[in-house]
Amino acid sequence: MANDIDELEINPFYKALQSRYVDLYEKAQKNCHLLCIPQTTSISTHIINTDFVDTHVLRPSPYFKDQYMTTHSSNCKTLTLSDNGLYFTTSQGFSDIRDVKILGEELAYNKEYKQYKIIILEEPFDSKFKIQTPQGKEDANTHMLTSKLTVKECTDFLQSFPDFKEILHTLNQKIQNFINHYMVLENYLDDAASRLQDICTQTTVEMTKHLKAPLNSNIKLRDVLAEAVESYVMNAVHDKVFAVISSHLSKQDQTLLTKYQHINKVRPDQIGVRREFSCPLPMAVVELANLSSLRTPREKLVCLKSTVDNITEGVALSLQELTQNSEPDASVAGNPEICITSDDLIPILVTVIAKAKCSHLNSDLFYVDHFMWASADRDRDDLG
Repeated sequence: MANDIDELEINPFYKALQSRYVDLYEKAQKNCHLLCIPQTTSISTHIINTDFVDTHVLRPSPYFKDQYMTTHSSNCKTLTLSDNGLYFTTSQGFSDIRDVKILGEELAYNKEYKQYKIIILEEPFDSKFKIQTPQGKEDANTHMLTSKLTVKECTDFLQSFPDFKEILHTLNQKIQNFINHYMVLENYLDDAASRLQDICTQTTVEMTKHLKAPLNSNIKLRDVLAEAVESYVMNAVHDKVFAVISSHLSKQDQTLLTKYQHINKVRPDQIGVRREFSCPLPMAVVELANLSSLRTPREKLVCLKSTVDNITEGVALSLQELTQNSEPDASVAGNPEICITSDDLIPILVTVIAKAKCSHLNSDLFYVDHFMWASADRDRDDLG
């Protein structure tokens, strides 16, 4: 990934491996160990020593899958890679137990043309190596590195950078040119998506170039910028693009509306909802009914996720009330650990969709799937 390569070019730890600790670096390459590089903004040069190097060069455990060991000559420490590959959890030997997020990875080759991995981390594995940031500055950084959801939040965020004024002016011109001169055709929606993605990517790259150090090397900030630019652009072109999508999928949308009417006439258990999970879910219905009014793919995706969250919370609350207030029910009271599986969730979700009566559900899903790029690596995103 290009961003990871840029990070390695300026990262003080990676530079130190290639100069002050070249013997340890070459040994790690030869053995195809895992090189874990905390991002530039989380470390400073003075904390890098042999202990730091050994802590961030990992070898696989000979005993357990997904467990790794540091390369200390004695008193080595252990870490575990999560099942989804998104973070490491420190364990034996570390000053505290914590999760450290993986921001990206690169494949590299040693002198014998054998592969080894370079992992970009959000911060060092051990908190003793982490830069201590003053509280006020830390709060500001936290806000800056938090994803923006609404169009207003994205717009305010982009406009908060004085150096982006000319870039936003150019972006607005590109958006207007797309609206005025580009013809969105039903059979060429992929082309429209590609053009808009190019506009977003070029703008994000240009904005990153105008960031001052150390912000220009912060991978999380680049992601937040990319998401904000995408939402800014898609809000502006929504009416032009979505009108064509909804026309293209009008038959599928109408078919779903007809099915809603049929589903609303049958009992939940007739479509597979278990009796203990059958309960009113007004919060989920209201949330999903709002889907068509949202303008950006990211807003729509968040709405879908929130709907599922409301379903699980609503069912859990209903089960709790049944257990506490009703007469003992063998199916509930006898099984206090009962929980919703994905197989249980699907028929419940169907009933919520039917009650919400989303007029363009197929179109909305197509819009999210084809016009959202900033989180293309969906499994690394909270919304995935």
